[in-house]
Amino acid sequence: MLAFSDNKAPKKYNNPRTLAGIGLIILSYIAGWPVIGALGIISTWMNRPDLVLVGGPAVYILSYLILLAGIILAGKECAKMVTTKAIIFAKWLLPV
Repeated sequence: MLAFSDNKAPKKYNNPRTLAGIGLIILSYIAGWPVIGALGIISTWMNRPDLVLVGGPAVYILSYLILLAGIILAGKECAKMVTTKAIIFAKWLLPV
């Protein structure tokens, strides 16, 4: 079984700048594909394909910019740790 929280993060990740960066990285994962999927559902329901044709790439670009801001704030090492934890969590959540 994969351990999601091993609590081995160094203490240097506990400053406000790093925590804000981690929050932005997590927000970018949440604001990416789920929002694009919701736009697809809404555009289908409203019979307006332009919503997803324009809004989908716009949301994806915004999500990517949020991810970059989070990586800059958190630092390379911390962003790598967060991404690794996200992959472990995804494997735990969706066993293949």
